[in-house]
Amino acid sequence: AEANPSAGSLTDPLPVALALPGEPCWLQQVHGTAVADADEPYAAPPVADAAISRGAAVLAILTADCLPVVFAVPRRGAPA
Repeated sequence: AEANPSAGSLTDPLPVALALPGEPCWLQQVHGTAVADADEPYAAPPVADAAISRGAAVLAILTADCLPVVFAVPRRGAPA
């Protein structure tokens, strides 16, 4: 398994510049149907093709040949 070169910490320039409320949930992304629950604690990037959060988790995704999709709950004003 390759390391995700974009996965960093809040001391990295991008998360700090964006004033993110927490550490992003980076994935070890694989094509498939696995979905990671970003609200659950994890020691290493979850192996999945998508991530969900019902709370305030910061979700992060990289794309190469795929189109990222974000679903939101309009009444909550937050990504679903």
